[in-house]
Amino acid sequence: MRVLAAIDSFKGCASSFELNQAALAGFPAAWEKINVPISDGGEGTLEAIQQALGGQRVTVKAVDPLYRAIEAPILITTIQQKKTAFIVSADFVGLTQSIIDDIHIQQSSSYGLGLAIKAAIAQQVETIYLTLGGTGTSDGGLGLLASLLPDFLPNFTHNKNPLLEKINHFNWECLKYSPLSKVKLIGLTDVNNPYSGPQGFAPIFAQQKGASLKTIAKMDQQAEIFKQKIQQHLQLDLNEIPGTGAAGGLGGALSLLNGQLQAGFPTISHIIQLEKKIKTADLILTGEGSLDAQSNFGKVPYGIAKLAQTYNVPVIALAGKKAHDLGQLNQLLTASFCIHNEPVSLAQAMDKKRTLTNLKNIASNIERLYLTFQDRIKTT
Repeated sequence: MRVLAAIDSFKGCASSFELNQAALAGFPAAWEKINVPISDGGEGTLEAIQQALGGQRVTVKAVDPLYRAIEAPILITTIQQKKTAFIVSADFVGLTQSIIDDIHIQQSSSYGLGLAIKAAIAQQVETIYLTLGGTGTSDGGLGLLASLLPDFLPNFTHNKNPLLEKINHFNWECLKYSPLSKVKLIGLTDVNNPYSGPQGFAPIFAQQKGASLKTIAKMDQQAEIFKQKIQQHLQLDLNEIPGTGAAGGLGGALSLLNGQLQAGFPTISHIIQLEKKIKTADLILTGEGSLDAQSNFGKVPYGIAKLAQTYNVPVIALAGKKAHDLGQLNQLLTASFCIHNEPVSLAQAMDKKRTLTNLKNIASNIERLYLTFQDRIKTT
């Protein structure tokens, strides 16, 4: 029998590969075990793609949202004989690298992500995949544009959120000479929010990044001004393109650079040929750090369960934290479990050794339960 583990990383605790390995260790040697590192486009994306396709990680020098010097990896690989780069935006302008308060959200920008894209271009790639999730910036992607097109924002200054500065003057001619003109740019996201308005990036996402209601109102006002200027000069309405509000407006910046926006999980699962692996499995283990109704929106457990449903393969989800109401997932999953055996503190729940041990133990119980039902089916 064949068991496949495709568990999304538990952020800040353990990687997808480590979690899969621990879960599979709970199954005896008689089982064929398939470890498939997986991601919906956030943390763990490079690992998932490199495990499937190979490639080389290249360390890039850049700056974080507050312009502090950092180094982070990008992945250079090959897809359909085309040299391709994968960049995780959160590695360069992530929420974990930010200071979450109203003062710092007014100082942060996506400038460093532009440096990472430049580094990928220097590798002479033909395609760049950029994941849009977990960012700590809400600058409408203006920092990214200033980094890639130095003359686009004549008034751009470092150590400030460019969206909150005067944004009345732009050099639209710069777009004709974009360094991305010969590179296919694809943004991976799991949200469809527009650029501005009530469902735009500022009202929906900026508060979790530390912005006050006053700052959010100004952000959205400025985002609307920029959107209107784009519509006036380029006949492009960012609010008509789903996902332009992703990652603090980075989706809008990519659209301005002729980039495409795609759903993260379906794209990654296609690249790593996940469906082909799923249909040959007898049992699938998936999961994520926190399993709840939000998992239905582009997250790994939902994507895995939908694919497995086509081939009638049972799917069991394992999580560090599990809500009672999982929405549609309750119908898609065969079962779901929290891996902790007793009440634990957040620090204990985040302990890698404890997490991996608990995962192995619960997987061992799942294996015994699965075999018991298989035996009963055979004897009836």
